[in-house]
Amino acid sequence: MLTLQESLWEMEQKFWLEGADFHARHLTDDCVLLLPPPAGVMAREAALEWVRDTPRWTGVRFGGRRLLQLQDRIILLAYNASAHRRKELTTYRALVSSVYVNRDGDWRVAFHQETPDEVLSGATGRFELLKEP
Repeated sequence: MLTLQESLWEMEQKFWLEGADFHARHLTDDCVLLLPPPAGVMAREAALEWVRDTPRWTGVRFGGRRLLQLQDRIILLAYNASAHRRKELTTYRALVSSVYVNRDGDWRVAFHQETPDEVLSGATGRFELLKEP
């Protein structure tokens, strides 16, 4: 039998790999998701639509895992993710946090945020200053 920690990490992985049906079962009704553009800040229905319209990841790895129990029924997961899709040559890397709440005996995500790690994902991260004419 899995421990609570193992169960939450397994559920977190499924959020990356599974479709809208899984998300619908495991998001709170009042959840908030903060995803990189063009997604942005989303409530439950917008998030479910986004998942339906976006190809799912075929693989994901977690590093630097941290679990913080904030209260008996609130747990924060924080980690760095490395995800890919079979047909794409690039890897998406992000710093991620999810807040799980236990409502009526079920653990669900109430908050999720992804901050892309542009350096690790291959972006230059450089900005050019424009000179005035």
